Amino acid sequence: MYFVTEDPPLKKKGFGLSVLMYNILYSLKEKKNVVFTFKGANNNISLQDITEDSSWDVILLDHALSMIRDIPVLGKFKSFEMLFSFFLSLRTLRRTMRTDASEPVLVSVGASARPVLYAFMLGFLIKNPIWLYIVDDFERINEINNNRFEKILAKLFFKRVIRSVSKVFVISEGLKDKYLRSFGINSFELLPCFGRVGSQQTETSLTTTNESKCVFVFSGGLSILYNDTLRLFAEQLKELKKKENKEYKLIIQTYSSREQYEAVDFPADIVEYRTSTERSSNLPSFQEANCFIVPYSFDQDHKDLVSTSFPQKVAELIQLNKPMLFIGPSYSSVIKFFESHAVPYVVNQDNLQCLPRIISDIATTGIDKFVQELYASIYCNSFSSFNVKRVLNIS
Repeated sequence: MYFVTEDPPLKKKGFGLSVLMYNILYSLKEKKNVVFTFKGANNNISLQDITEDSSWDVILLDHALSMIRDIPVLGKFKSFEMLFSFFLSLRTLRRTMRTDASEPVLVSVGASARPVLYAFMLGFLIKNPIWLYIVDDFERINEINNNRFEKILAKLFFKRVIRSVSKVFVISEGLKDKYLRSFGINSFELLPCFGRVGSQQTETSLTTTNESKCVFVFSGGLSILYNDTLRLFAEQLKELKKKENKEYKLIIQTYSSREQYEAVDFPADIVEYRTSTERSSNLPSFQEANCFIVPYSFDQDHKDLVSTSFPQKVAELIQLNKPMLFIGPSYSSVIKFFESHAVPYVVNQDNLQCLPRIISDIATTGIDKFVQELYASIYCNSFSSFNVKRVLNIS
């Protein structure tokens, strides 16, 4: 099988789509796979980082990047760098993929519309089945960011590509519903996956609680999808700290910058900022956590993105034997998913007033055996390598 992804699959240094693609490929490690990707301008990422612990071949498509950067104007635009490099690599792509025209080519689509154009060009050059895996509502993201070039790419190519490819996979129920309404396309829902975590992470206290302290951890990037609800949650912790004989703390474990963190204006006596230089730097926060929080904005202006988002991080956190608190509107794909599985500690607009009591319950009771078994079942059926193979129909 062939994979085309702008974000290189990374085990240690990646986040978002890079981590997701690594775990999808690792789920399919029994097969012979080839990955076409970009190292890009990120000097913190090496070829060794991309190939570490991988059973797949990696072909970099960065041939033109240094050439483009020397051209005035063009060198300032990442989109031109990536597109020109891909164009110059088409002969290599075609020669490699034609060795087995029955093997599908999966093109992953994140926040950029560029991979849609990659799929469009490949459709003229190869006979292989082409699959799209869409993990972000890139159309809406580029509307919000007013990225004119990306909007033009989406308008010119997305409709014809999504209707011409062999299969479309999406990361959430929200995206599945959107493309059914917009294009009449029946897509396949492939939720984020994460390999089984090691014993170092799971060998934590399962039921013991600290009577004087309760630590909540948010892990991921700060954005408009999460920030206002995160701040609301922090303010709630601050109020509870005044009323109860317990020290509450919220750790923001993030790859976002200190400036982005400070812009949210969290209460300093409740919230602690911690950076994630690579995946191992998350472990101290994960071990300290009494509960993980997965928040989504209730702001109607962000409804489109909230309804289609499903963070990769959930597939990891659900394995760590800690309770998870989900807060967001009922139209969120994440809230819908966990409500449908009767998971405790799911807060939507209808029971938001119960949040203080729910926080106190978590601080007092921790996680019981029933919830552990429920989380384990959800992981195996929805976020594991088993689900990847099932959805992709690969034995």
